[in-house]
Amino acid sequence: MSAQQPWQSGDHRTRWDGYLIAPGSAVLRNRLGIADVDTLRVAENDLLEVRLAELREHPESVARTYDLEHLKALHRHLFQDVYDWAGELRTVGLAKGGGESFIPPLDISRPVAQLLAESGHGLEWRRIEMGQLHTACHIARNENDPAPLTEIFRITLTDMPGY
Repeated sequence: MSAQQPWQSGDHRTRWDGYLIAPGSAVLRNRLGIADVDTLRVAENDLLEVRLAELREHPESVARTYDLEHLKALHRHLFQDVYDWAGELRTVGLAKGGGESFIPPLDISRPVAQLLAESGHGLEWRRIEMGQLHTACHIARNENDPAPLTEIFRITLTDMPGY
């Protein structure tokens, strides 16, 4: 993308609105032209499943460097059909679902840089349900209790860096 996108410039509110189909909307700007949250969620899940199956069949399509660039490449691959910003770092804080926020944009590289690239380990996410991860993150963030999240990592951590 050579031209600056609406989520890339201006103050926080302007950048936030740039991620939406219209200021004040609850629907993220998307490549599908969908204007309904539930319809977008279904389409996103369907397209994600297709790209995930593709990635499982051709894992070499995303270089496994286990760093921030790796995560950005995975995000780009998985969400390329839905969002123009797939694979880019966010310019504003973002929440999904019940108001749960994702990691703030300025903090994204910090935990990634210290994570698996240096450890020789991997995470096998298929060992858990994503709902378990979301619940554990909620408890860690809102109740200041890292125990469920620690358990998630205990279950998913593997000595195989290829995961």
